[in-house]
This record gives sequence, C-alpha cells and structure tokens, in this order.
Amino acid sequence: MIVDSINSSMSLSSVPPEKKSQTEETKKTETEKKVKNQGDSLMLSSQALNMNPIQAKLNSGAYDKPEVLNDVAKKLNQLYPPA
Repeated sequence: MIVDSINSSMSLSSVPPEKKSQTEETKKTETEKKVKNQGDSLMLSSQALNMNPIQAKLNSGAYDKPEVLNDVAKKLNQLYPPA
C-alpha cells in the first residue's frame, strides 16, 4: 500500500521568518517580565540573628584585648590539644 503525505512541501521546521521573529520577541519579553517580577529576598535564621551582637563587638574591637585573646587561645588549646 502506498501512502502519500499531505502537504509534503510544508515541514514542521519551516516556519515563516515573520513568525520566527515574533515568537523570539515574545519569548524575550516573557523572560524579561519574569526577571523584572522576581524580587530578591533574604531570610535570616535565628542563629544568624544571634550573631549580630557578636559582630558588633568584633567591629568595636572588644575582642582585640590581650586578655581576651589569651582566654580564647586557652579554650581552643583545651578543645583541640596539639597532637
């Protein structure tokens, strides 16, 4: 049995140039809209919020005192002794 194709001159990939540019422009504008509508947000955990006072002390130089550095060094040495 021989089956003839319908519209053999027209293939799926043959889209007129006018239609191609329209679809490309439509895709671009849709993407631009999505990007413009997408807003950035920042969610901080409770642990991160608890770091704010520590960061303020760091910035003020409270931990730069020799006695504070010595205490930290002693605690680190106890937790992680030299091998």
